[in-house]
Amino acid sequence: MLLYSFIWILIQPSASCNLSKCTETSSVQRYRLEGHVLIERRAETMLECAQFCNQTQECLSVNYKLLGQICELNRADVHIAPHNYLPARGYVYLDNPWPKVKMKSCASIKDIVSNAESGYYWIELWQEKKEVFCEMINFGGGWTLVASISSSNNNHLLRTEVNCLLPNRCVENVSSDIPTRKMSDKDIHAIATTEGTFRVDQVSNGFTAFFKIPIGAHLFNSECFGASCPRMIVSHSYPYQWESNCKGTELGYQITDTPNHCYRVFDMHDNGECGHNWFSSKYVTNRVLYGFPCGSFSGIYSNKQGLLFVK
Repeated sequence: MLLYSFIWILIQPSASCNLSKCTETSSVQRYRLEGHVLIERRAETMLECAQFCNQTQECLSVNYKLLGQICELNRADVHIAPHNYLPARGYVYLDNPWPKVKMKSCASIKDIVSNAESGYYWIELWQEKKEVFCEMINFGGGWTLVASISSSNNNHLLRTEVNCLLPNRCVENVSSDIPTRKMSDKDIHAIATTEGTFRVDQVSNGFTAFFKIPIGAHLFNSECFGASCPRMIVSHSYPYQWESNCKGTELGYQITDTPNHCYRVFDMHDNGECGHNWFSSKYVTNRVLYGFPCGSFSGIYSNKQGLLFVK
C-alpha cells in the first residue's frame, strides 16, 4: 500500500499552491525547501527517496535533485517553513504524507524552525489539521493564538468552541474590533504542552500578563470561578519572574470568589488564604482579570478586548 500511495502522489500534475493553505501532499517540480536538510544520500528514484523519508523518524519532507540522484531528507516541510520554500531548477519537492513527528503547536514549529516568522501555520490535533496563528517573535516566540476576546460579551468563558471563523481555522489574529472566537478547552489542553504557559494580551491597554498552573495546564477551565479554578502563578514580564502568595510558586495561589461567582479563570490577587489579601507586583497598574461576568461587565475586566495565547 505504501508503494502504491507514493506512486499515486508522484504521477499527479505538478502545481504550486498558496503556502499557508497547502494541506494535501503533492510533488512540486523546480522547488526546494532550503536550510532544513537532516540527511543527504543517493537514491535512484524519487520513490526511493520518499521511502527513505518514511523510514526516518524526523523526516517531514524531501528535496530530490534529479542530476546526481541526490535525496535530501528535511526536518521541516513547506507548512512550517514556508519562507524557505524557494524555486530551484533541477529539484523536486515532496511532503512526507506519513510523518512520524507531528506539529501540535506553534512551539513545536519554533523548536524546528528557530527563525520562523509570525503567521498562520498548520498543526495536527486529534488526527485533524488545524490552521492557527503563531506569534513567533515576542516573548520567546512559539505562541499559539487560542482565543480572541471581545469587550462586548463573555462568550470566552465557555469550554466549547466559540464562533470559529472557519472549520479548520477557529481564531483569527486581529488587533481592533476583536470578535470573540475560541478553540475548545480540549484543544487548548493539547496545545499547551511545551511550557504550559498562558499569555493574556490586554489589547485595549497594551500590556501582557503570563499565568501558569503549577500542577498542569490540562486543568485550565474556561468556566471556572473562584475556588473551582486551579491554583496559579503570575508573571508581569518575560523572561518570567513568577509571583505567588505565601504558598509559593510551586503550589500557587487561589483566586477570590463571591456569592455570584464573579471572578473567573485568571486574576492577580488571592482569596486571603494567608491571613491577608495578596496582590501581584503590578496589580494596580497592569491588572488582568480574565473574566468578571457580573453587572454590566464583559470581556477582560473591565470591558476590555484581548487575546489568549498558549505555549
